[in-house]
Amino acid sequence: MINVITTAALMVAFSLTGCTAPQKDTPISQLNQFREIRTLYNSAYLRCHEKVREKYYSRLVGEKLVEGAEREAVSHAYYTERRVCTDNYNRKMQSLVDAQSPEVKAYFEQRQTEQHNQIIAIEKEANR
Repeated sequence: MINVITTAALMVAFSLTGCTAPQKDTPISQLNQFREIRTLYNSAYLRCHEKVREKYYSRLVGEKLVEGAEREAVSHAYYTERRVCTDNYNRKMQSLVDAQSPEVKAYFEQRQTEQHNQIIAIEKEANR
């Protein structure tokens, strides 16, 4: 007896095993990927600041408050670590933006212009 596999059965098998046609890298998929990575970097940036705050909070504001020269040293270390978070974030975001296609860059430039014009319109309306 010969087994006949229908087209529908093949499609189900391929979709279940992940054998799909390669997806074309479209500007929309690039934009979505950019947004996902940007969200990851933003979350990591905020978490970095939280960790620094947790590390120094008790000595600057909380129970183990330090004074004088020791406070200046702790405060300096706090701001230095926060600056490291910011520098890492800026470096990663700049490399992410630089790696984008011209279509994605054009989209964000257009979106930025639209938002700027909207802010101006809101300000004009608020000042009436």
